[in-house]
Amino acid sequence: METKKIKINENGFEYEFAVPPFPLEYEKWNKKQAQEYFDWFVEQVPIRAEYVLNKALIYWGYDPKTVTDPEIKLLLVWRWFLKFARLEETSAEEREANRPYVERFGKSWEVLYKLTPVTEFFVRDIGMLFGQLLYDELGTLEWGIGSKPKNNFFYNHPVLKGFYTPPSTMEMDPIHIVGTPASRLLKKTADEKDLIVLYNKWSALHK
Repeated sequence: METKKIKINENGFEYEFAVPPFPLEYEKWNKKQAQEYFDWFVEQVPIRAEYVLNKALIYWGYDPKTVTDPEIKLLLVWRWFLKFARLEETSAEEREANRPYVERFGKSWEVLYKLTPVTEFFVRDIGMLFGQLLYDELGTLEWGIGSKPKNNFFYNHPVLKGFYTPPSTMEMDPIHIVGTPASRLLKKTADEKDLIVLYNKWSALHK
């Protein structure tokens, strides 16, 4: 499957994104569509992981070939992300859609800003890197498609399988995992060691 790419030149650097082959409406996909996206995703993982890692390391003045420690890689990549990530105001429509939650749960649920589309693409690539590092380091994981039922949050998502927390196994969507600390930008609580903490947590859950 051919991958569409978009190149940007902003914030003082050039970056090329790989665009998914179709809208990410996981809950609407049939089995064939989920498989097609999964095949595309798994093919892209090592490519995008290497791309975003090289961009970050070179930006900080490192030769990518000399940095081998997964934690150092994640530290430098996340430090790079925090430098170039951007927010934008939510639209009136988005705020209106969120209003019932604010009325029910309070002002802390008010969403005035969100990650820009470019920043979301960074999160996707870094999520692929995060997943690739765990996959390579642990040697016990495999990529799969999020299982049924449909109310499973990761249904039809590409996920890593092989984590184990007695008495059950767990599935992990690395894009979602990276998106969680990225959202801390909204409250200005993001930290450059966020991904290291998550990496150590998940690496401890393998069989």
